[in-house]
Amino acid sequence: MANYWTLWKMVNINGEKMSKSKGNHTLIKDVLKVCDPMVMRLWVLSSHYRSIIDYSPVALKQAEVNLQKITDWINNLKNISPENSADNPEVDFSHIYRERFEQAMNDDLNTPLALSVVYELITETNKLIAEKKLSSATAKNILDFWERINKVLGLKIKKYKFKEDKLVVAVRDSEKVPEEVIKLTRERGIARNNKDFKKSDELREEIEKAGYIVKDLKDNEYKITKK
Repeated sequence: MANYWTLWKMVNINGEKMSKSKGNHTLIKDVLKVCDPMVMRLWVLSSHYRSIIDYSPVALKQAEVNLQKITDWINNLKNISPENSADNPEVDFSHIYRERFEQAMNDDLNTPLALSVVYELITETNKLIAEKKLSSATAKNILDFWERINKVLGLKIKKYKFKEDKLVVAVRDSEKVPEEVIKLTRERGIARNNKDFKKSDELREEIEKAGYIVKDLKDNEYKITKK
């Protein structure tokens, strides 16, 4: 099952020692009834095994936010259009992060530091995606890097159900819908599938400001019409 085992240090709950005698203990099976197993895994990885780890709803919530950040990142990378390669050369900067990740893990399995490297890479790539400067080749390099390090982290990342080929575009007078509007509709679909309704509403407003209306159909299909 494993080549190496580590004995994790004490687990506190809300800043106090967890014990049966105090009646403040929580069983893993009970936590998993209300918490995604991957959230709990990331919560554990966010603390060094030699450090006391504190269990609390706040800590789990932060792990949930971080897992969502990683999930969005992976799915957005997979959604990079091959057409981007024509304008942006391949830039493989993942080796820099790979070296830092390995250094962190070689430092007595410093998983919190290793995760901070991943979060820095997410910030960097999201910036390039927003500026439309990330080529599909570079996205593939980053995804390959992720696949390698995730063999260590062991996180199962959910795939978004939203499919680009399911996007239904309807226009008036044969006028082509701008690519930017289609992109916003795609992002809104991803946000809806992820139950991020705040972001979904914000994207709908952007679409309307651009002069278009998006209508939700079934099976992740969306209809765009000019206002």
